[in-house]
Formats: sequence, structure tokens, C-alpha cells
Amino acid sequence: MTAKAGLFVLLLVCIGGAAAVAHPSLGGPTGLVALPTAEALSLGQVEGALDAASGDDANIFPARVTAGLGGGSEVWGLWANVSDGAEKITGYGGKIPITRLPIVGLSIAGGIGFYRESDGGVDVRNLYLVATQDLPKAKAHLGLMAIRVEQAGGSSDAIRPFVGFNMSVGKRMTLAVEARRRWDAFDKRALLSAVVRWPFMKLLTAEVGVTNGGYLGLAGDETHVFAGVKYRLGKLPSLTSLSDAARRPLITGNHD
Repeated sequence: MTAKAGLFVLLLVCIGGAAAVAHPSLGGPTGLVALPTAEALSLGQVEGALDAASGDDANIFPARVTAGLGGGSEVWGLWANVSDGAEKITGYGGKIPITRLPIVGLSIAGGIGFYRESDGGVDVRNLYLVATQDLPKAKAHLGLMAIRVEQAGGSSDAIRPFVGFNMSVGKRMTLAVEARRRWDAFDKRALLSAVVRWPFMKLLTAEVGVTNGGYLGLAGDETHVFAGVKYRLGKLPSLTSLSDAARRPLITGNHD
């Protein structure tokens, strides 16, 4: 079965579910699999995640910590180790709300991410704008991402659209699918991913999925399987004490 066919089958399986719970993506910010959404962790909420993913020549173990600042803002950090020990990937970034229109279920957010591959000396920056629309039994996402890659031989830039969809499967499991247009200079093909998540303890969620997305935000030639767990660490008092002014969206359609 091809990657595209697999994503289509997974999408058909989840027709009829309810809206899914937001989780940090493999890249750090709250999102689908490798791509972000306009959702964010709530004020003071901190979530840690650890996955194991098969790679072309080695396995990758990405660890992430994401913290909600309230009002749709969050910050995150990423550290990924490759099983052969030859390289490490680090990343950090944040997300802020641009506008929220609760009456129609629309949220728009912007974010930035910085990634570095220690062995190859590759730096990747992305800047994105993404809209999340609540649907009767799901959520749809549409975004635009600007990507810049810097390495010894020079730098390259691109702007690419991406889409995603997530919803629940039954009462507990959730599913997310995503796609991003290919960047000819670096991507082997378009980015395609799918993941299934299910909580098996109060604060612990397991996930298993497939993606050809790398941890620098680029897309490879082969689709790989990944699996991991996410743990909600609770709320930090220092974060929950932030002022309301610092957490207010830049534009809001709610004037209550």
C-alpha cells in the first residue's frame, strides 16, 4: 500500500468521530504530526513527549517539551538523538495567537521554529501562519510555511502551503493526517503523515504513526514508522501567574 493510499484509508476509518484533543507535534509546537496547528496548550500546561522513529540508516529518538503561556501562546524545545551517535538535532520556538473568532470556531496563529543538525552544520528556520477551523465532528487546518535552510554551501528559501485534518475515532482514540507541498531544493517528495493517539492513563497518551517528515522540518524519500508517549506534567504556578495583557491575542473577534 502506498503512503497516499494509507492516509486515505486512515481518514475513512475515522469518519463519524468527534473533535480530537491537541498534542505537541514531532517538531515541537502543538500540531498534527510534523506540522503545526493554531491550537496551543492551556496556560501553565506542560507536556513532555518521547518517540522512537526509524530512519534511512539509523533510528531517531526525538524528545520535546511544550509549555502553554495562555491565550493561545506557547513555547517549546526539542532534542533528538540518532542511534549511531553521529549527529544530534536541537530546536526551539514559539507560537502566538493572531485572531480568534469563537462564534464561528476559527483560530489563526503564527509561529517560528529554529532547528540545528550538529553533525552536518545545517540550520533550518521556519515561520508559519496557520488557521484552525472547528467542524461539527472534526477540525481542519490550513497554513503557509516559509522555510530557510543554511549550510556550508549557501542558503535556500521556500514558501509552501500545508493542510491537515484531525478527529476522534470512537470514544478515546484520535487520528490526524497532514500534507505539505514538496520543496524541490530539499524535499524528496511532498510531506505526508498520519498518526493515531490514545490515552491509556489519566495523563499519559500513546501514539503510533507514519511520516516521511524529518526533524529539521524537511521531507525525505521514504515513509517511516514512529511510536511514542506524551505525558502531561500538570500546571506550573510560575506560568499561570502571567498577566492577562501578555496573553491577549493581537486581534480578537470576541468583544464581550
